Amino acid sequence: MDGADGRGRVVALAAETGAVLASYVTTWVPDRLLLGPASGGGGRRAYCLEVAPPPPDDPASWRLIAPDAATLTRERTYPLHGPLLWPALALDGEHLYALGGAGGSAGRSVLALDLAVGTVARLLTLPGEGMGLAATAETLFVLDPDRGRLWAVDRRRGRLLGATAVGRTPIALTLRPARRAY
Repeated sequence: MDGADGRGRVVALAAETGAVLASYVTTWVPDRLLLGPASGGGGRRAYCLEVAPPPPDDPASWRLIAPDAATLTRERTYPLHGPLLWPALALDGEHLYALGGAGGSAGRSVLALDLAVGTVARLLTLPGEGMGLAATAETLFVLDPDRGRLWAVDRRRGRLLGATAVGRTPIALTLRPARRAY
């Protein structure tokens, strides 16, 4: 954070030297930073969730900023209607998925932000709290901490595919690419 005004900064550093390659000063408070493929296969993209400085009571106080991954020059702003929890980029760069809503016994919504047009749609409401989210080419994975399960969601059709027991009270979810045999 830069100061009392709630602004922050996103900085690209050279891994070998630590030299600053680019910098972007956020207008609002930065919340999450995601790196992934750009829509349409056009290279890499950075995304930064921002929230208006406290108190962010208005659902419209959230937005997603899309700066160029190399220069961090802001190229697009996506207005949001509330926070996006556990955002995950699709491998094709076309959608950003996240959880929204209150959760609990009412369930939590799985949301899809179409990065080409900027629309947010609800894919489905999970049958419980839901936390953590990971995206593959066809499937979204969401933890069900209350029941110790991992839900699988068809990301294109918005259907719950099933659940797998993963142990008591899972709290984190990470995917990694499969190793290739050489």
